[in-house]
Amino acid sequence: MAKKVLILPSWYPNTLNAHGSFFREQAALLNRNGYDVKVLMVQELHTKNFYFQRLKSRQKGVRFALSHDFLLQEPDAYSYPVIIQKSWSTERKLQAIDKAYLKAFKILISSQNWFPEIIHLQGMYQLGLSSYLIAETYQLPLVVIEHSPFKINNYRPEYQERIRNIFKTAKKVAGVSYFHKTCLSKVDATSAVEVVWNFMDEARFTYVPSLKLEDKFIITTILRVSAVKDPVTFFDAVSKFVQVCKGNRSIEVHVVGLSCIEDLTSLREVDEHFVAKYNGISKLLRFHPWLDREDIRALHQRSSVFVSTSIDEPYGVAVREAMLCGTPVVSTKSGGPEDTIGKENGLLVPIGDSGGVALALQALYDHTVAFKGEDLRVSVITQSGHRAFLARMEAFYKN
Repeated sequence: MAKKVLILPSWYPNTLNAHGSFFREQAALLNRNGYDVKVLMVQELHTKNFYFQRLKSRQKGVRFALSHDFLLQEPDAYSYPVIIQKSWSTERKLQAIDKAYLKAFKILISSQNWFPEIIHLQGMYQLGLSSYLIAETYQLPLVVIEHSPFKINNYRPEYQERIRNIFKTAKKVAGVSYFHKTCLSKVDATSAVEVVWNFMDEARFTYVPSLKLEDKFIITTILRVSAVKDPVTFFDAVSKFVQVCKGNRSIEVHVVGLSCIEDLTSLREVDEHFVAKYNGISKLLRFHPWLDREDIRALHQRSSVFVSTSIDEPYGVAVREAMLCGTPVVSTKSGGPEDTIGKENGLLVPIGDSGGVALALQALYDHTVAFKGEDLRVSVITQSGHRAFLARMEAFYKN
């Protein structure tokens, strides 16, 4: 009989956004391979006035009930609405979410005639902070895989208390890299934190050698307006590379997640002088404010190199997706990427070292350093492809 697993994600793809698509992919993979998986997540409805929002919701016919309509399906994914008044204290907001989760769980097990054998929490902050209450109330084993960059002192005291409660209740806790494991171990030194690498879908991200163009050098990165992604180092590195680059191959630089360099002006390090500095490479830049996963795959497949300049990267999904597509990676030593990238299959440079990134790009451009696309792909599959992930999860779920 299939093991019944209830996944509680802190974010999940839904009708409003696609954030958390890898949670859904992992859940679907488990559901197709010997597990009976269901997903449960509350849907927060933020408002300035609780009672007005409640009345408004009723007038619109919003049912405060378990729903299949908000979260994307396969496996079965249920949401339950909870109204959160913005002026409430942190503790009151948490109590509202607690109440909603306990009620939603009760409805789920009764309406579906289904009771989980294990609760799997995907990400503690912030919807996952109620998970230990369900586990304690129904005497269910709780396992946790954290995904966010994790420094507990960055959270409010109320959240810190909840996080520590989760550690005390959980049967197992895991990070998504050895670097991440070290960060999580600082929360509770008495807990043995494990490592569970994220599932990387080798069937979706494929290597097609014919798409790599010999006469064009395509640099790709995925950024956002965040200091942790260190976009300043990326643009500085590209500028330095272009200044010294000599060769017949034309250069294209694809930046996913930004519409223009001016997007970065809210960062402390960016001003009009920073923007003006990169006018010299503006003709090479191609900005993509948003791409779906199919478009990202297509970009990886024809790219010559993927660059990650992150300061803190718990895992590095984009890095590994590029490698699955046979694309070499230049990455900073930001944590997660180091579990997969070594001298034999990529180039690692210190955080913030734009000169080092530029030299790595030059080495790939000149072919003084080269990697076989199929070898890059195999290194990721061996660590976290279909079979590797399923084997790791079987061990993680065992008592």
